[in-house]
Amino acid sequence: MLVIHPSSVQTFTDSGTGDMGDVTDVDSKARFWLDADIWALQYIRGGFTGTAATASFAIRVDSRHALPDVTEVIGGSPKTTPFDFTLKTIELVGSGSRMLNVRLDPEEYPSWMFRRGDVLVLEWTNPGTQHWAIEVGLFDVNDLQRV
Repeated sequence: MLVIHPSSVQTFTDSGTGDMGDVTDVDSKARFWLDADIWALQYIRGGFTGTAATASFAIRVDSRHALPDVTEVIGGSPKTTPFDFTLKTIELVGSGSRMLNVRLDPEEYPSWMFRRGDVLVLEWTNPGTQHWAIEVGLFDVNDLQRV
């Protein structure tokens, strides 16, 4: 069984009233990474307040560094490359005071590993004037232990 000690998990947060991240916009919100050769996602927690509208929530990876010569720039903004992936989509996120909780089972960690230069991007288009807050737990894979 794979385990990670809680003290090895680094917590990152972001919040806002507009949209969350955009994999094609390096200056957008809700972009998370570790400065480690190989790192992984442990959890995502989120809260939404305001109107009762809903929208889908996408967990994406920005791997622009993988093939930078393919990155297309239009109007000064970099566009997605063939190495930007949607890893998971969760429908109807943000209804009323709805909470989001994605916690990975330790056996899933190998499927959620990233390399240096990758950026985890949480995309959610605010369907109204909701306030959102996100917390993400990431860890260096070197801290992962098999017991």
